[in-house]
Formats: sequence, C-alpha cells, structure tokens
Amino acid sequence: MRVSRTPISSAPAISSSISCRKGLIVAAQEYPPCPSRDSPWTERADSLRQVFAEPLPLLEGERTVGDPIAVLPTLYHLLWTHTLVADLDSAPLSASSVVEDCG
Repeated sequence: MRVSRTPISSAPAISSSISCRKGLIVAAQEYPPCPSRDSPWTERADSLRQVFAEPLPLLEGERTVGDPIAVLPTLYHLLWTHTLVADLDSAPLSASSVVEDCG
C-alpha cells in the first residue's frame, strides 16, 4: 500500500503572528468588558463622554475620570465604536491626541 505524503505547512512568519496578536488586542476593545447597564464600565463610559464633551488631550481626560488602568480599556472601546473621536490622520494615537465626544 502506498501512502501519499503532503508537505507539512511551515509555521507562520513572525511578522504575521505579531500582526495577528495586535489585531486581537485591538479587536478585544470592540465589545464592552461588562455590558450590563449597571456596571462600572457603563459609569466610566458615561464619565468619559461627559469629560470629552469638549475636546481634550487623551491623557488629561483619562486622568480626570480615574485610574488609567481601569479607564483605558473603556476609552479604547469608545474610540473603536466612534463614540469618541480623535484625529488619527495627522498623527498616531498618543497621550497628547485630542479626543472629543462624537454625539
């Protein structure tokens, strides 16, 4: 009996796996961590929208709401869903990027 052998595909290149990981990190911000209406996430989202009702630098507005570790995921989610907006055509997102509420 003869067995046909197909070549085993090689592992993906490092650059593609890094891109994939970056994509997963960004995609993770697409959905709220706690979708319940009474959750701390919702309170942070509401606070961020109020703070950024007037255009402010990202870091300044984020610190106004609270601890950056707790606030950043919510802020990224609001940017991802275009609830908050920043001009990313002129420069990459940074602490000094001006962010504002889209509503």
